[in-house]
Amino acid sequence: MDEFKTEEEQIAAIKNWWKNNGSSVLLAVVAALAIVFGYRAWQNNVESDKATASALYQQLVSISTQQAGLGDDQSASFIANELKEKFTDSEYARFAALFLAKQAVTAKDYDTALAELDFVLESNEDPRTIHIVNARKARILSAKGEYEAAHALLDASDEAFAP
Repeated sequence: MDEFKTEEEQIAAIKNWWKNNGSSVLLAVVAALAIVFGYRAWQNNVESDKATASALYQQLVSISTQQAGLGDDQSASFIANELKEKFTDSEYARFAALFLAKQAVTAKDYDTALAELDFVLESNEDPRTIHIVNARKARILSAKGEYEAAHALLDASDEAFAP
C-alpha cells in the first residue's frame, strides 16, 4: 500500500474508501443489530412461554390436589387441554396428557385414556417415559379385556425394563 504524504491525501483516501464500501459497512452493522435484537426477542418469547406453561401446570396441580383429592375436575381438564393445545412441544403438555388419561381411566373412558397416552408416546423420545406409558396402556387394555395387546406392550426393548 502506498504511503500518503499529506493529510489531505489520507482524508481523500478515506473518503474514497467510504464511498466504495460505506453502504456495505452500514448494511453489515444493521444486519448484525437485527440478528442480535431478533435473537434476544426470540429468547424472551421462549422464556415467557415456559413461564406461562409452568404457571398453568402449577394451577393444574393445585386444582387437582386441593382439599385432599376433591379438586375441580372441569377446571383441571380445561387447564390440561389448554396446556396440550398451546404448549404441545413442552413436557407440561405431556404431563397434562397423563393427567387427562388418569381422569379418563377414573371415569372408565378407556378409549380417551388410550388416546391421551398415545399423545404422550408421539411427542416423547425418552425410553423411560415410553416404557411407563406402555405399562399404563397395558393396564388399560387389560381392563378392556384385550389381554394379547396388553401383553405385547409389555415386551421391554431396554434392559432396565426387562421383567
